[in-house]
Amino acid sequence: MLQRLIHKIQTLGVDHVKGYINKRDLVGFNTTFLWTNVLIFINIFISFLQHIPYVAYVNIAGNVVFILVLWLNAQGLFNVTRHIGIILAHLYVYVQSIVGGEDLQFQYAYTIVATIIGIVFTQKKHLLIHLPICLFFFVAVVISYKFIEPIQYISPEERANFALNNGVIFMILVSVVALGFRNQSSYYIHEIEEKKNVIELKQKEIFDSITYAKHIQDAVLDNQRILTEHLGDNRFFLVYEPKDVVSGDFYWAAHVKVNDAAIEGEFEVRTQDELLYLAVCDSTGHGVPGAFMSLINIGYLKEAVNERKIYNPGKIFDFVRKKLIENITSEDHKDGFDGILICKNLASGKIYYAAANNRPILINATGMQVLQADKMPVGKGFKNNAFATHTLQCERGDFLYLYTDGFADQFGGEKGKKLMQKRLVQLLEEIAGLPANQQQNRVAHFFKDWKGELDQVDDVCMIGLNIH
Repeated sequence: MLQRLIHKIQTLGVDHVKGYINKRDLVGFNTTFLWTNVLIFINIFISFLQHIPYVAYVNIAGNVVFILVLWLNAQGLFNVTRHIGIILAHLYVYVQSIVGGEDLQFQYAYTIVATIIGIVFTQKKHLLIHLPICLFFFVAVVISYKFIEPIQYISPEERANFALNNGVIFMILVSVVALGFRNQSSYYIHEIEEKKNVIELKQKEIFDSITYAKHIQDAVLDNQRILTEHLGDNRFFLVYEPKDVVSGDFYWAAHVKVNDAAIEGEFEVRTQDELLYLAVCDSTGHGVPGAFMSLINIGYLKEAVNERKIYNPGKIFDFVRKKLIENITSEDHKDGFDGILICKNLASGKIYYAAANNRPILINATGMQVLQADKMPVGKGFKNNAFATHTLQCERGDFLYLYTDGFADQFGGEKGKKLMQKRLVQLLEEIAGLPANQQQNRVAHFFKDWKGELDQVDDVCMIGLNIH
């Protein structure tokens, strides 16, 4: 019961304080003034027994004000009372010294006060304030001895007893306070260890969840089989580097049979034609939010082609944008994606595409072309025009590159600058004549070397293919 009472007093006001350091300082302060009150209370009786009543009266006053300090701490005023309490301790020693006079040598109690300051205050700025104040009061007592007569005459025998009693009391006070402070520090260190273990467990759970989410995303993105089946081996490559475990960038492929013929401008498909779709897109955000958006975007692309039987790439983007605005977009969040959607009619050999902000690059024997793109996202933007469907003219051996902006936006190189579109185009021009697997190695190694030790700034996704 006594132990619980002591702990309760030591932790007065701890609920009002935030942070381990501040709680530790509060407990150290309360511990100091708890045992100071106990020992002063004992000293009151000793003083009366030694027939030095004025010393006892000062101790009574000290008990009252130091109990008041503890009460103020319980009210959540520790930031103020820790300073007031130390000043009151200075005044207590000063008054006690003047009452007993120079022969009592009570001014050396300031060494105890200085020790308490070192225990209670752990911040350098507070030490630089209170230690000079402590020195000031010590000097003030020594000077006061020259001008103020002692209020209480104390005989040599009483002085010896008083010195012995106070020496024992001071030793007990410092020992108990230091031990209590150590125990409380150990308590909070144990508490920190427990919270650290909880955080590590939660972090592991979160990481395990994200890792499992990666397996799901990888399963959804596993479209290379479709490309291999309809383009052939070594006719394409993929470089996919998420910034985090999961990615907002995504690639999507689908193979569908046309149910109803459609002629919309240059876009023309006939019943029973087979269409190969390939999209490379950059969803809003990266990490977990970006991954959620990528799954939503893939879902809408699938719905457009498989359920709504929308075959025109531009119309597909229009449909996905409409769904995103209706279901996802709010005043604060304009979610969607930038991307490129290719459609190859496997029957006629014609190739069509739609592009939102990201521009495909075509490299052939005549040179390099950065193809057209609509300057608006698939989602809510400043423009809400219909997406254009372009016809792509390419021959066997031409290489088409679809990519997101994470590659060009990466910082690195010798000067830590952005890679930029120009360097990316130069790289693609250098590798365009190589087999797809060698192009993939060159692109992946170039990105790794460029990034060096710098952090990756965004998700990266690039597909290069000989689509004809």
